[in-house]
Amino acid sequence: MKDVEVKSLKGKTILVTGSGKGLGSAIAVEAARQGAKVAVHYRSSEKNAYQVFEEVRAFGQDCTLIRADLSIPEEAERLYQETVRALGEIDILVNNAALQYNLDFSGYDAAKIRTIFQVNLGGYLRMSQRVLSPMRQKGWGRIIHISSVHAKRPTTFDFCYSMTKGAIKMLTRELALECGGTGITVNSLELGAVEIGVKSGNPQSVITGEQAGLKPLFPYRPERPWGRIIQPEQVAPAVMFLASEGADCINGAALRLDDAAMLL
Repeated sequence: MKDVEVKSLKGKTILVTGSGKGLGSAIAVEAARQGAKVAVHYRSSEKNAYQVFEEVRAFGQDCTLIRADLSIPEEAERLYQETVRALGEIDILVNNAALQYNLDFSGYDAAKIRTIFQVNLGGYLRMSQRVLSPMRQKGWGRIIHISSVHAKRPTTFDFCYSMTKGAIKMLTRELALECGGTGITVNSLELGAVEIGVKSGNPQSVITGEQAGLKPLFPYRPERPWGRIIQPEQVAPAVMFLASEGADCINGAALRLDDAAMLL
C-alpha cells in the first residue's frame, strides 16, 4: 500500500491528533510522504512521538511536534494555535486521538465516563469547531474522523468506547450537511481490528478484546474473519484519498475498512 499514490498534498497543512504512535503515526508519515506540512500531536509517550517526528521530518517538509491533552479545552486551543504558528492555517484535520479502557459496564465510574467522552468525542468536537471558520474563509478543507465499526455494533468489551464512536458517526453526518457546498468535506473511517499496540486509557488494553483477554459474546462476529489484522499502513492511503482534491464529492461518508468483518 505504500506505493499507492493520490493527488499530491504538497503545500497543505495537516494536523493528525494522536499521531505520536500507532495509527496516527502512520497517517502523519504518509502525509509527509505526500508533501504535506505535518503537525504531530501526542499526549503521552514522548519518546515515541519524537521518533515519529523525526521520521516525518526526514521527508523534508515543514513539521512540528506538539503535546496537548485534548480533554482540556484550553489545551485543544493551544494545539490549534501552535500548529498555525508553525505551519499556517490547517487545511486537513484528522481527528484520531482516543481512549479505550476495555472495561465492562460495572467497571466504569463517573470519572472514567467523563474522561472518555471528553477525549473521544470532546476532542473531535473542539478541534473541528476550531478549524471550521478558517476553512470556510478559504473555501476548502478536509475533516476526517477516525472511527470504528463499533459505531454500528457493540464491542462486547467496552460499551463507553462504542457510545463515543456512535456519536462520532452522527457528528460526521451533521457537520457534512452544514458544510455542504462550501468546499469543506467531513468524512469518517470506520475501522475493524487494526494493529496499533497498546492503546491509551488502560495500560493493559490493546486494540482487540481477544488480545485484552476478553472473549466476544458472539463468536459468529469475529474481529478478524480471515485470521489477519489490518496494518496502520493499509489505512493511511485511504485517509490520504479523503484528504485529496480528488475526494471533492465525498461528503458525510463512513468508509469501512474492516476486511469484511461487518458482513459476518
